[in-house]
Amino acid sequence: MPKTLHRSLTPAEFHACVPLVPQLSPERVSAARAVLVDDEKQVEVANRYGITRQAVNGSVKAMWEIFQSYQAAKQIEVDMTEAALPPGWRVATVAAPGEMLDRLRVDAAAAAAAAAAGIEC
Repeated sequence: MPKTLHRSLTPAEFHACVPLVPQLSPERVSAARAVLVDDEKQVEVANRYGITRQAVNGSVKAMWEIFQSYQAAKQIEVDMTEAALPPGWRVATVAAPGEMLDRLRVDAAAAAAAAAAGIEC
């Protein structure tokens, strides 16, 4: 029997998905977080919340399916954004010191203006 993949989310990923599952009660959201983010066993979470393991599993499954849709939507956004960029450009999310990002924005604006004018950088 093939082993199932371990489902886990970062706190940020989980938090981003919570508004997308308004049908889950706060208790069920907390139970799903305990499993997906905190890596707790479903049976332990069920016992702590006084709900069935099946209820925990249903909450985890609902959150996981929303996360999969969220990831697909993010990829569509990146693909469509990149399709509108000059050739060779890509989209990235970067964390860096503010001064470095300011320089990058200036350089990117200059490169975009050059690309629009047909000048190769």
